[in-house]
Amino acid sequence: QIDSLKAQHTPFTMNIVMRDSKEIYFVEMSNGNLSNIQVNKQREADATVTLDGDGFNKILLGKARLVHLIEAGEASLEGDPEALNKLIGSMTQFDPGFEIVPFSEQPVDADLYQD
Repeated sequence: QIDSLKAQHTPFTMNIVMRDSKEIYFVEMSNGNLSNIQVNKQREADATVTLDGDGFNKILLGKARLVHLIEAGEASLEGDPEALNKLIGSMTQFDPGFEIVPFSEQPVDADLYQD
């Protein structure tokens, strides 16, 4: 849930380390795009967040925020805390009712798409 206009000038890199499963993800914000990939070992990054699967699930379900998990000692942040601030500052809430493909009772005028 990244607002690309907010994120376009806030590049950062981050490792996400899952304590219990030993999975490692490399996250990069570049040109307003947030991407991630699972990797075998930590990469050089601005920051590293370490947490377990339960904490990650709490974040995904909206039951906890990473900042609160860090404050409670359930997660840790090493490196530049500004990387986390850039991520948080780029996030937005999308309307869950947003139509990806608008519905219309009217037939589509195919001539609109002809050169």
